[in-house]
Amino acid sequence: MLPDEHSTALTTQPGFADIISLVKSGALYVKVSAPYRISEAAPFYADIRPIVEALVAANPKRILWGSDWPHTPRMKVRSPKEALKETPFLDVDEETWLRSMRSWLSAEEWDLMMVKNPSELYGRA
Repeated sequence: MLPDEHSTALTTQPGFADIISLVKSGALYVKVSAPYRISEAAPFYADIRPIVEALVAANPKRILWGSDWPHTPRMKVRSPKEALKETPFLDVDEETWLRSMRSWLSAEEWDLMMVKNPSELYGRA
């Protein structure tokens, strides 16, 4: 898959290299979640694949997944009148998103992100 302009911009934005450096050193965990906050490519979110792959490549032992449920919409500057209105949650196809992301990772990387890393970070119950 060739990166498009949007996905390339995501991995070259200011600060991304610093995040990668911190993940690589083991000083930072990153939670992969809420793809709808940076992507319009639902339900597969293929345009953020380069971000996920870059983070995992930096250090697969520092990447976690989180549902971010309930799914709040992207925030924008709102007028006082808009801010007083109820904001509905988004309907996100988690299964399709997870299946898509699963196809980008090896079995070992997936197990680390979904099972071993959270267990390491949060401890076993």
